[in-house]
Amino acid sequence: MAGMKFDLGGKVNAVLREESEKNPGIKLDALEIGKLIVEKYPEDAKKKIDRSRNENLTYEKLPEQLRSEILAHYKKYLKNHSKLKIDVSTRPRLFYYGQTEIDNEETKIISNVATSVSPIITEEEKSDYTEESLYTLLQQYLYNNSGYRIYSLPIPHHGSHGKGANANEWLHPDVVGFEDVREKYEENEMQEFIDKLSYTKLKFWSFEVKKIISPSNIRRAFFQTVANSSWANFTYLVATEVTSDEAEEELRKLSNLHGVGFIKLNKEVPSESQIQIPAKEKKDVDWDAFSLLLKNNKKFENDFAPEVNNIINVKGRKFNLKKWGIKEVSSD
Repeated sequence: MAGMKFDLGGKVNAVLREESEKNPGIKLDALEIGKLIVEKYPEDAKKKIDRSRNENLTYEKLPEQLRSEILAHYKKYLKNHSKLKIDVSTRPRLFYYGQTEIDNEETKIISNVATSVSPIITEEEKSDYTEESLYTLLQQYLYNNSGYRIYSLPIPHHGSHGKGANANEWLHPDVVGFEDVREKYEENEMQEFIDKLSYTKLKFWSFEVKKIISPSNIRRAFFQTVANSSWANFTYLVATEVTSDEAEEELRKLSNLHGVGFIKLNKEVPSESQIQIPAKEKKDVDWDAFSLLLKNNKKFENDFAPEVNNIINVKGRKFNLKKWGIKEVSSD
């Protein structure tokens, strides 16, 4: 196999190790790594081009090809090379060599997707309600009470194309949504101004939902959120309860490092839910991750993306709340 002979994972690891020796702590994106690989391994690069079925592949285009392959297979590389790390909170995603305690924990948890490690369910996580039952409550809060009027849609993991028993939970968030920034302005002139001069008509939100956050699940839940929701402008972990001061302190520390927000969902009175830790807005959407969701999640492909496209391109189009199961609550 051509990919095996080239050993891209080994070259990524070697390049980052060498660069870190010259500049400790350096982080590189996949394209930068691709350029360095072509530069440092010219003979292997030539062989890869010669073996390629793409007749248009050249030395100039090879770094972009390597970038795509790195992003497609990085989880396997993390598993095979213990000191290869990734910062998934940045856009583009950055790779580096070495580790801190938090980095090691993050990479270890994210790499579990490659081996489909099943989560341990603690006694306190067992309850008479399901995680899925919280999605509708979150939808109502996001649209009616969050202050942002977010149109949101649950995208279940089942029925998708991920590999491994629990792989989908690392790729797919539980709920996705968008905010139409034009709705903040009633004046038609202002809305038209945004239409013509800004590509940021919509801001995307992504949510990972848990029943509770405890010391036993905080890191797995948090880094699962980082892995499957950092593609959006706003990334949130959602739960009905944080069970201890220890878990809350850890949550705030990790949120500060990665820009992930936290919503405490009140399952009895959803309107009294709270954004307890605001997410840090990311200017750019990770379109590579968006595309991966599109290919792997049927609800995202068939329901979310087409509606987003219609809202962006059809002037004056009103969103059908019932289509996604959102109930509008009167402010009277």
